[in-house]
Amino acid sequence: MALGIPVGYSKEVLREEYAIPGWGMAYVIGLALLIECLALLTIGLVRPWGERMPRWVPFFGGRDVPPRAALIPATFGTVALTAIIAVVMLQVLIGVKDDGHLSGTSSTVMVLCYLPAFLWGPLLGLVTYSYRRRHRHLL
Repeated sequence: MALGIPVGYSKEVLREEYAIPGWGMAYVIGLALLIECLALLTIGLVRPWGERMPRWVPFFGGRDVPPRAALIPATFGTVALTAIIAVVMLQVLIGVKDDGHLSGTSSTVMVLCYLPAFLWGPLLGLVTYSYRRRHRHLL
């Protein structure tokens, strides 16, 4: 979509509603990069660099990460992700239009591709709970 490929939308809908081509391309790419960075932060809940900042990080390198500094954003992320993904998927499933928007096969393919995203919030919750159990003596 960020490259201007219709992916099930009409070219008019991409241009008018998503500004593709145009600033919408940068938005989609930026959003994808942000999501990837946030997903990689989840790994910090199960890896040593989530307990002690790597030495190469300016100002904070080598310092212990306070457990609350990981738990609070991870808990918020769990709730937010679960709610956001549920709302977006419901909008896709309920709000499908036939006027150049996703419909039929395109809608089905998109839903199937994004279906694993439903697990992201609950799995983040489980990893957060595990992190809390391992660090409860520091809280």
